[in-house]
Amino acid sequence: MSMAAKARYGLALGAGGRNSMRRALGLGEYMGIRMAAERYDFDRAAGLISDELLGRFAFAGTPEQVAAQARSILEAGAARLEFGTPHGLDAETGLRLLGERVLPALRE
Repeated sequence: MSMAAKARYGLALGAGGRNSMRRALGLGEYMGIRMAAERYDFDRAAGLISDELLGRFAFAGTPEQVAAQARSILEAGAARLEFGTPHGLDAETGLRLLGERVLPALRE
């Protein structure tokens, strides 16, 4: 998965993160990521975040992977999804990919 997405997740943890994020991590893992983020060492924070962990809290990957992640959540019973600002890409490219490739794949 994207190191940029992992760095962004590390930033969220450094800022306090959501309770669900903190509960999903062991104390040592949480503190390691949070301390790295608080030192603005986002490369280190990203390196501590596994693909599995990122996949539990963020849509990340190719447009096809993001569509598959979103579809599995909808199939599990979610009534709605929210896609935040795309990270790892410039905003214009991320939004274009969401609109042109992810959302159409979900309509199929």
